[in-house]
Amino acid sequence: MRHRILFIQVIILLLICPNLKAALSVSGIVTTSSTIVNGDVALSSVTVATVTVTQTLSALGATIGMKGRTLQTIISSTTAQSNTTSTSLIGIPGMSATLTLADPANYLRISLMGLLEVSEPTAMANVSIARDSTDLGQGGFITAYSYPGETSAGIRIVDFPGDTNSHTYQATFDVSVSTATASFTSNPVAYFIVEEVSH
Repeated sequence: MRHRILFIQVIILLLICPNLKAALSVSGIVTTSSTIVNGDVALSSVTVATVTVTQTLSALGATIGMKGRTLQTIISSTTAQSNTTSTSLIGIPGMSATLTLADPANYLRISLMGLLEVSEPTAMANVSIARDSTDLGQGGFITAYSYPGETSAGIRIVDFPGDTNSHTYQATFDVSVSTATASFTSNPVAYFIVEEVSH
């Protein structure tokens, strides 16, 4: 009899205070054909054939098999202007990142934002991105011809190293003739961002 009264009290409490239903904690195995839950759900383990999220899915901790999730991000920035008269690609100071993939199947999303200019009207300035000693831009993703003036150096690429070795990504630049100067500027801040994305 006492259990029955307690059960009725719980039902009444839930009807009076619907906010108490906002959180659901489940441990062990749950089998259901159709479930609608409002609020927060905490599960120790769950296997689902199909999940439909109508608002927000927030995943904390490891998410095995979830594609497109950003796993790590390294951001480099500078407010300084860098100049070079080198006719072969060299690193732009402060624009690099070193990281190791958590899984060799993942990929890297690499972004560079800044301004590129060249000191002579007959010269060209190039900006590229290198992985270790490999130039990913094959001579340059962006070339600046404008003189005087600046060219927006906005680059976004993806790279698949295919391993879990440590790799250093570096923004690079050069100029077509050594009598000219290539400049990479911030105006006001230049960014170099490398993100690991699950695949």
